[in-house]
Amino acid sequence: MNLNLSRRLLLPGLIVMASLCAGQEAADSGLSKKLHEHLVFNFQTLTYMTENGIMNHSLFNPDNLLAQIPQGEGTIELRPNLKWTQGRFMLMAKPRFLAAMGFTSGSAGKQSNSGDFFLQEWSVRVNAARALTVSYGREFLQWGPSMSISPSNPFFIDNGRDNPVKEIGGRDFLRAVYSPSSKYSVSYLWNTAQGRSQTYAQPFLKTHAVKFDYTPSSFNASVIVSKKTDAPPVVGGFLQATVSSALLLYAEGSAHRGTQALFPYQENNSATWQMADIKNGFGHIYSTAVVGGAYTLRNGSTLTGEYIANREGYSDAEAQQYYQLGGENSQRLTSTGPQAESGAATLGAALNPQLLMLRRNYLFFQFLRTNYRDRADFMVRYTANLDDGSGKFAAYATLNCTNHIQLFALGMVTHGSPNTEAARLVRHQAMGGIRIFIK
Repeated sequence: MNLNLSRRLLLPGLIVMASLCAGQEAADSGLSKKLHEHLVFNFQTLTYMTENGIMNHSLFNPDNLLAQIPQGEGTIELRPNLKWTQGRFMLMAKPRFLAAMGFTSGSAGKQSNSGDFFLQEWSVRVNAARALTVSYGREFLQWGPSMSISPSNPFFIDNGRDNPVKEIGGRDFLRAVYSPSSKYSVSYLWNTAQGRSQTYAQPFLKTHAVKFDYTPSSFNASVIVSKKTDAPPVVGGFLQATVSSALLLYAEGSAHRGTQALFPYQENNSATWQMADIKNGFGHIYSTAVVGGAYTLRNGSTLTGEYIANREGYSDAEAQQYYQLGGENSQRLTSTGPQAESGAATLGAALNPQLLMLRRNYLFFQFLRTNYRDRADFMVRYTANLDDGSGKFAAYATLNCTNHIQLFALGMVTHGSPNTEAARLVRHQAMGGIRIFIK
């Protein structure tokens, strides 16, 4: 990113930070003391720079024409969190303001400024009865022990653990949770709207789900049954067991008949490849499972290993067709002829084929060290695609300068040929910034 762009972004960020820090010493008024009885408030300001190593010769994003990923970007985010509790009622809101300046590379390269104000999450909750809680709002719901992906979750493909800086947009839910004891609970979830979750190749579909949780002392288990509009039901669940004070074992998965994922195909008497949900039927059963464990060392570090079996992913033959489709439509997109538009549409569907992971067999490893010398956290992750030989390294680190100021950095590097999953779009990414907390 050029220096002038960085200065233009960092100057207002530093002004905002200085004003926030100056306001921390203000004395509580009588009104604020009254508010503290019911209101919980905290605030974060993040200022960070991001650099992306874009693959200009990507089969699915040639010369960055389609995805238009910023080569460099500077961002300021304001993240207030509010929660009001009184009696049986709870109101929660997470408004956000985001301003970014960046530029893209390639023949479509340009400098851009953007700003947005939105509600990342919000909810209204009432304790309707002794063991029953009902809520409605926008939330990012996560569960399960898996570190890589969460196949039992029918609402969110990405669990957000690869990049802890970025927030994943929530969806709108109606929830009812019945907990007759500390060991049992039953939840009903109705995903009524897409909210701010990412848009994938297929349109949003309303989803109903029922979740059963059993949590005794030594292990916990859950079963989730969900149903999207005009789609077969999905059965998922997870099991986690504490073997010793240092060792944790777990498994998580889901299964369903047919798949709404997009696969490459050719119509009869046609030489053109397209993406379509050709396996969207009620015949074959597809499953995705994660089996793993975590071991905690004496110094507090945790080692995690997982095997991921994604039977919904592409076989070797389907992957070959997929990359052939990418090559052919990449040529159409970069041409000046009438086929450029159809090439862009096909590549857009190919980039988001509605799959948790593109292929079928993966290994995942993670090293995590938290609260190092009461000041720092450090995480290293590696995901290996056993089918095509590609992989991705990711690392994240934080350093607490004071109780209110934190430095953070994130890096990601992929390896593999252009005809592999990890190297489809970006070769590397680097991010660094500062976070200020007010509690």
